[in-house]
Amino acid sequence: EDKMKRTYIIVLILCLLTTSFAFASDKDDFSSEAGQLRIGENRRLSVTLYKQDEDNFCGPACLQMAIKYLENNKISQYTLAQGITDASGTIPISIANRANQYVGAGTYRHIGTWETTTKGSFYDNLRNSIIAGKPVFCQVKTRQLPNYVGATKNYGHWVLATGYVIQAGATTQIAVYYNDPINKDQHYGSFSTYLETME
Repeated sequence: EDKMKRTYIIVLILCLLTTSFAFASDKDDFSSEAGQLRIGENRRLSVTLYKQDEDNFCGPACLQMAIKYLENNKISQYTLAQGITDASGTIPISIANRANQYVGAGTYRHIGTWETTTKGSFYDNLRNSIIAGKPVFCQVKTRQLPNYVGATKNYGHWVLATGYVIQAGATTQIAVYYNDPINKDQHYGSFSTYLETME
């Protein structure tokens, strides 16, 4: 469905289910709070859910949702797809670049999973982005998400993370809220899943 940029570093293949993210840029720095888990902390952005217009438009649909939330401007998915989406999907690095064209230069930065150790953990970047009021573009494998239980195919797919909650239990768990724009009713909607399935 969407083009996945693959890396063959064995640790990443074994440990990471997501290959690409677009987070709020470094100018939104909450590093003094990074890594501090506060049980019950719950932040969620009120991002309108839109369904993708074409089978390969999950990236443009996520862009449409984020731009509508940040700028109150609903841009056509066809306009957003121009030059960054082909028959196999949306080019990962192009998500941040296209978002920045509409919401301000430097607002988003692209981070691949191979870079998260040098540019902060997924949780720290997700949390900082949400605190800054910026939804996070996540490229994931569909079979890892709860709304695809029983699905026979495992696609690369863009979803938009809209928040998180830190839950207490036998162990501390972090859940991520996300909007899935897939144009199949049985998988489309707003959901939550544990952080590990998004990392």
